[in-house]
Amino acid sequence: MLPYSFDASICFTSARNLLIAEERLKKSIQLEPGDRCALRNLTGTLMKQRRFDESLTAIRRCLCVVPDDTAMMITFGDGYLILTALVF
Repeated sequence: MLPYSFDASICFTSARNLLIAEERLKKSIQLEPGDRCALRNLTGTLMKQRRFDESLTAIRRCLCVVPDDTAMMITFGDGYLILTALVF
């Protein structure tokens, strides 16, 4: 069963209230550190806020929990491409 904070974060992400979604996702991860869905959604929430450095940290954490998560590996590469484009 998913923690309430993860479930509620989906509603806030849909409503574009990303700060509340981020708060709920972090609470969910605190309650269940290995929750790959919450980690993946936190990554997306941070990217939507253009907080790419923090997003890459969340991706690394997710890959430590689930090293064979192909979607997260792709997101990690996308994050680096975005950061590279912003720097150069």
